[in-house]
Amino acid sequence: MDFTDTPKKFQQLLWKESIQAVKDSIRFTSFETFRKHLQDSLPQNSSYTRKRYTSSILKWFFPTGDLNSLPSLVWRHYRDESILRDVMRYQYLSREPVIAEFIRQYLIPLKP
Repeated sequence: MDFTDTPKKFQQLLWKESIQAVKDSIRFTSFETFRKHLQDSLPQNSSYTRKRYTSSILKWFFPTGDLNSLPSLVWRHYRDESILRDVMRYQYLSREPVIAEFIRQYLIPLKP
């Protein structure tokens, strides 16, 4: 799966939906079946919005287009949501370098 042609724009993170998607992914053996499940299970009314959100979640957390992404493997082997969230934060920032750079330049230097 290639996401290089995906338009670059800021979009809502969909954090809860993404965590649930990773957890759900370990029940599937087919990536396409998982994709359909994800698109059908998102709570938005518009099918266009669900399709767009599905594409974003897959880009962020399943970038190679298979079910053996790092977050899925972490959930499958550890079933620890704290570890999963840490891995997903890293994965998200790896896929969204503009946001990562903003955090590095403007948020990390702030005093607590």
